[in-house]
Amino acid sequence: MGSEVITFRKTMLTKYLKKLVSSEWNLSYLKYLDWVGHIHTTTPLKKSSINVEYIHINALMGYVAAVVVGALQKCTEWDDDTRDNIVNAYNKFFWVQNDLFSRYYVKERVLSDKEKEAVKREKEEQANAVRKELRSESTLNAVVGVAAGLVLGVVGAKYLR
Repeated sequence: MGSEVITFRKTMLTKYLKKLVSSEWNLSYLKYLDWVGHIHTTTPLKKSSINVEYIHINALMGYVAAVVVGALQKCTEWDDDTRDNIVNAYNKFFWVQNDLFSRYYVKERVLSDKEKEAVKREKEEQANAVRKELRSESTLNAVVGVAAGLVLGVVGAKYLR
């Protein structure tokens, strides 16, 4: 890779970082992030030929997240609660961004008949466990207790007026 390519990538990363700390986080910004994820893949609907493998884009975004969060944690201008809230907001942002990027990389996997049957069995087992719990005496007692509480509340409210 020539220095021209490296310079271009550094410039684009700098623009991204400036947007990261200065843009309003709204639908327009989410569309921008979606576009950034889209242009780095081999999807047929884009004009450029760039393709960055997910492992590399994910590693870069992990590094960026670590640097940003590290810098925020060292900031002494905020009280602890404010700093924690800001760090949490950026962490959430990085997860959303990862979801937006990964959707262009992760392909839906077709399950084999054996896997489909295993998923079906697991869902049936979960449904049966819920049904069993609903039929249990403790659940029935809880439902009766809630209903009795509601009735007593309505009756009590009527006579306490």
